[in-house]
Amino acid sequence: MTTISGELVEPTAPHLERRARPVTLKDVAALAGVDKGSVSVVLNGAKSNTGVSAATRQRILDAARELDYRPNPIAQRLATGHSSKHIDIFALKLDAGIGVHKIKAIQGHLMSLGYDVPVHSYDFYGMHADETERKLELIRALRRQRPRAIVCATPGVDPVVLDEISEFIKDGGIAVCYDDAIHIACDNVVFDTHYTIERAATHLMELGHRRIGLFQQGVESPNPSILEGFRKAHEKFALEVRPDWIFGSPRVAEEGGSDLAQQFLALPKAARPSGMVVINDRSAFGFMVDVAKAGIRIPDELSVVGHDDLAVARYCPVPLTTVTHPYWQIASTVVSLLRNRLESQNNENPRRVHVRGELVIRQSTQVLG
Repeated sequence: MTTISGELVEPTAPHLERRARPVTLKDVAALAGVDKGSVSVVLNGAKSNTGVSAATRQRILDAARELDYRPNPIAQRLATGHSSKHIDIFALKLDAGIGVHKIKAIQGHLMSLGYDVPVHSYDFYGMHADETERKLELIRALRRQRPRAIVCATPGVDPVVLDEISEFIKDGGIAVCYDDAIHIACDNVVFDTHYTIERAATHLMELGHRRIGLFQQGVESPNPSILEGFRKAHEKFALEVRPDWIFGSPRVAEEGGSDLAQQFLALPKAARPSGMVVINDRSAFGFMVDVAKAGIRIPDELSVVGHDDLAVARYCPVPLTTVTHPYWQIASTVVSLLRNRLESQNNENPRRVHVRGELVIRQSTQVLG
């Protein structure tokens, strides 16, 4: 004990003194009885922490807690090469369909874990599909911000952009891509459109339909995976795919469905499909409304299968048979793969996880009369 003006004062340990300056790595190292380099490895999140034992790591964490150590974000970025709590989501479009549901689910889950998760998209920046250089500028600008990870929605994303993400990974970044299978070496969550389209077309064939059309929004013709699933269903019933029954439109949602209706109605009545597989519930809704205006009764004269199982599918004038798009399962798988990389510093080979939708039968399809 020491005495000041007659008062007894408890001696204060040096590491508990009130400091006029922030607590430093050197202070933590002194209390933990280790070198400053080991403290930096543990507290700044550097990758090369294999040389620090579990017991030493715990002593460092205990000392940091006791000293109320506050990490320096600049030091963390220098140690890891990346901003440890910053994850970018990169997508082609932000529309009102299933794509935005997945993005919101991924973003919300990561934000609940304490990450800063901005979303970037081509259309947000006013870019068109053929503006490859501007897209490269965007992804390169994101790389310069040195996020800890990038999540990329792959539909419509240029191969050169994926190549930039590949370079980001080589520089020590983490990336997870979802929806389509990709050519770069990163974790990949694939929605199996091949299976879902095959299942939708097979359903119509099981009802006796042999004249079946296919429509995909946002493109002039469906992508190869979708076409392959469609062909597979035809092969099971020894049928040929009719090229004149493959429809597309650069427009999306209800507007894309209206374009499909125009193309469908332009065909001679005897040359029209009796069943349609439409790759988006909102497009299916727009199509059904317009053909109904033309006097075509669904499902008596035309059966329609949608895709995604959006709310609109249940509340159509004729409830829509559709294939589910399990966006929450996709989102949770993306986050699980990310956490595996971020939290365990896992360097195992990239994983590819396939997710499938299921057929939901409602009143828009029936046995061919």
